Amino acid sequence: MGHAVGGGSAFSGFLGGQWFPLRQHGALHVIGARHSVVWLTQASHVGIGAPGWGSKERIVIAIWSIPMGGVAGWAYRRDPKRV
Repeated sequence: MGHAVGGGSAFSGFLGGQWFPLRQHGALHVIGARHSVVWLTQASHVGIGAPGWGSKERIVIAIWSIPMGGVAGWAYRRDPKRV
């Protein structure tokens, strides 16, 4: 499962503009704007003077947090090494 997680993280980073800046138009921008990684990448820029999140960014992160919390719980319950 480690390779799937690594590949998923790499693909999310690609969609989120972590590998290169996303254009302000086009298909990749439309897909990326609905993905949580874009907003997390932008949040990391606050330390170098970028503006903070607005309501749109907070809503996208909240919407992604709910199912991903469920996925994390499911993965935790399936872990055979869990004590």
